[in-house]
Amino acid sequence: EIYTLSLHDALPISLVLRWHSAFNRLYTLLYSSNPVAGWTNDPAFIDIPGTGNDLCYTSSLPQQMRCGFYRVDVRLNQ
Repeated sequence: EIYTLSLHDALPISLVLRWHSAFNRLYTLLYSSNPVAGWTNDPAFIDIPGTGNDLCYTSSLPQQMRCGFYRVDVRLNQ
């Protein structure tokens, strides 16, 4: 399945990502300023269970790190 991320600049000091989730799935958000160099989990959004509705992530990263690449890993909740 392909999921679309929507990027919303809610406030000058926050970054909000929103996407549709599926039941029986766990979601982890990762960030990188350079995807070739690797990805880092955001500790505030690891293995969040899908609800069948939109999931919303508000960045806890420092403002200077918000400009970069974001990835959502999805896996079955077993």
